[in-house]
Amino acid sequence: LEEPILEEVTFKAIQKANYVVYNYARHKPQSAGNAGTTVTMAVLRGSQAIIANIGDSRTYLLRKHELRLITRDHSLVATLVSEGHILPNEIYTHPQRNVIYRYLGQKDEVQPDLYRYFLQPGDKLLLCSDGLWEMIRSEEEIMEILEKAAEPRQACRDLVEAAKRHGGEDNISAIVVKAI
Repeated sequence: LEEPILEEVTFKAIQKANYVVYNYARHKPQSAGNAGTTVTMAVLRGSQAIIANIGDSRTYLLRKHELRLITRDHSLVATLVSEGHILPNEIYTHPQRNVIYRYLGQKDEVQPDLYRYFLQPGDKLLLCSDGLWEMIRSEEEIMEILEKAAEPRQACRDLVEAAKRHGGEDNISAIVVKAI
């Protein structure tokens, strides 16, 4: 599949997920028409990766001992940081840290951010919920866990356990993919 087709597949997957969440919210009285979730995903073909996100779930790339955040959070605190109103470490304690301005289920169609990467052998992608990155606040610790684990499944287990040790206050999700 060529890159435009991968992007289309990714976009359609996000729209389908949004359709399910949006319609669930509209047809379940207990949700008061207000249900939502965040998503980060990757579609891989060979060395190509199309990464998408909506909300504050994140995708990181570990390449040659450097951990880089690929996605951008769609949250009030992320906007406040980018505009210089608060410091990056204040996102964890800000009174409005849970305000997300773009998420699945918000409206009938959503616009995900799409990122294109070419993976190199040995690269690792970490896709995770805010329950992981908000608990493991040190990117160095995340990087150490990713590098130490012999295989992706072990990295996921170790990351979840570390998030629990740091408080485990939210749902904790992690997917690790290693490029070969």
